[in-house]
Amino acid sequence: MHEDAEDRHPGTNLIGSIREKRVHIRSFGCTYNMGDTLKLREVLKHQQCTLVDDPGDADTVIVNTCMVIGATERKVLRQLRALRHHPLYVTGCMAVVGQETIKSACNASIIHPDEISAAYRKIGTIPV
Repeated sequence: MHEDAEDRHPGTNLIGSIREKRVHIRSFGCTYNMGDTLKLREVLKHQQCTLVDDPGDADTVIVNTCMVIGATERKVLRQLRALRHHPLYVTGCMAVVGQETIKSACNASIIHPDEISAAYRKIGTIPV
């Protein structure tokens, strides 16, 4: 039996709630994060979102985080503080293991990375 993000994290469907918005995505870290960002972009396009390059043009900002390397973690935290006045979502490894760190920097909704994969599978881009 296949378990998806909603089974592991009941009540989560934050990605599904981001519809018909202008979205800016910032991604930090490893190749895995970059892959998740590509999946996230496809899901958001499927939900009639427009991806924008400038957070000032966005209705919503999503930051895909990394905290494996200290310098990257500090850079992510600076970005979260700078973006704290936007409707903000955070995903990536910091969203899994560093939620208190995120809360100290901003008020953001947490998207578990598993939710990205589950949403991507549901749009039919890759086999389930």
